[in-house]
Amino acid sequence: MTKTLLVVSGMALVLALGGCFGGDDDSGGDKICTPQEKKCDEEGAVEECNSDGTGWDLVQVCLEGCNLGECVAGPPDETCIPSETRCDAVGDVEECNVMGTGWDVVEICLEGCNLGECVWTEIPPGNVIWACGCDMTCDGETMELEPEYYCMPDGDVDETAQSFADGCFQGLLEAGCSEDDSGCLCACAKTEEVCEE
Repeated sequence: MTKTLLVVSGMALVLALGGCFGGDDDSGGDKICTPQEKKCDEEGAVEECNSDGTGWDLVQVCLEGCNLGECVAGPPDETCIPSETRCDAVGDVEECNVMGTGWDVVEICLEGCNLGECVWTEIPPGNVIWACGCDMTCDGETMELEPEYYCMPDGDVDETAQSFADGCFQGLLEAGCSEDDSGCLCACAKTEEVCEE
């Protein structure tokens, strides 16, 4: 009787120990990452490890690509070099704006444009230099056009001033100014300089 009791007691001890060290794993699965850890997926998007560490969730789509778990910025939207000049389609001078994102008309050329500068017909030397300029009004807003210098006799002044005004007004129309609320007030003034031979 004593021997049988010891065997039963031994079996009970083995079962008790088995309950402590064996049995099912209730941990919820294997962890594959650290919660809140980020990485780039194969498509170049950002993924973040979920709170259980058992998988990855898509958190951000990157337009320019991904690096070390973060979206990378693309190059700036620059189309030109600031202060660079060029001739536009109608023959006026355009200048690249300070942001390098576009072009602004800065000078209206009466006789055409070449390599980002207005070109002017050369007048034979031997006369006085005249400065011809205009006050331009585009849709009610007035601005001053930088003067251009001509070498010519007195008799050609009125004709040159009128030609200057006609070209100025035509340039305003081509730039999109309204015909009814725009105009050019132009004049030529004699300087004290004589044309070089």
